[in-house]
Amino acid sequence: RKTIKSELAPNQRDGKPFPVKPKTAIAWIAFAVMFCCIAMSAPIVHLVPLLTDSGISSEEAVTIFLCLMITGAFGRVIGGKLSDQIGALNSYFCMSVIQTMVIFTFPHLENIIIIYLVSMLFGLSFSAVMASFIVCVRMMVPARLLARGIAVVGMFGWFGMGLGGWQAGYVFDITGNYNWSFGLGSIAGLINLVILLGFYYKIKHLNK
Repeated sequence: RKTIKSELAPNQRDGKPFPVKPKTAIAWIAFAVMFCCIAMSAPIVHLVPLLTDSGISSEEAVTIFLCLMITGAFGRVIGGKLSDQIGALNSYFCMSVIQTMVIFTFPHLENIIIIYLVSMLFGLSFSAVMASFIVCVRMMVPARLLARGIAVVGMFGWFGMGLGGWQAGYVFDITGNYNWSFGLGSIAGLINLVILLGFYYKIKHLNK
């Protein structure tokens, strides 16, 4: 049985009801997440072969990836905390900026200490992004559509993960290196940021 509360749009941080229709909000976030996941999947799938192709031993490459994933666990907490502090959409955008910049740098790194640090920064940012966009759906969609909204956004995210991992490998096969593979990942990250900016200004316009 539907309740009155389940029909209401969630309130924003200023107490006003969220102005965008639920299905429209889901569509905006889903398309942004798809490109965001295209971006993040290049390092997740191809970082270890990138490092071994650069002359790093397979043992050290896997250790670097382990550090990336461990910091990712903390990134989930950071994403949630940042969403509480500045808002979920702002958190998603800020962490996406860091993620996009870091992805571009990976093929150009040589110093092993810098590689560790950048990998951990990526772990923090990509995981914080994943926490933030889930909170976005929670804060923008009423209870009656929440589960479906998260499912749709997750579906687009997994499609992006598969497509991004595939494109990075395909481009590597064509070019013989990972420069364009990770570069295209960064371009996907920029598209994600453009979508988020468009959504932000739509919300701002409707709030006037």
